Amino acid sequence: MPAKTGLETNESAIENIGPLFRVFAKTSGPIHQETRFGDTQERSGDYNIMVSRKSIETLTENEIKHIRNPAVKALIKQKIIETGSLKAALAKKI
Repeated sequence: MPAKTGLETNESAIENIGPLFRVFAKTSGPIHQETRFGDTQERSGDYNIMVSRKSIETLTENEIKHIRNPAVKALIKQKIIETGSLKAALAKKI
């Protein structure tokens, strides 16, 4: 079998290229101002644990237990008790 030419070697290399995937997206700058993500200052291995920010108007009953700010969580729970439901509390603009 004769040696491959440069063109044949390049064609072979191009045919064997697989898809590339970016596993982790990098962020920079003041994250809380530019995106809906917040840095918890907690780490898991080499990575910071991030949380997503969500407006109160789009909360569901199941998401209340995941609110990290204790003051916000307490206020929302108090308003639900006062009004009888999350929907009623949101209608009164918590």
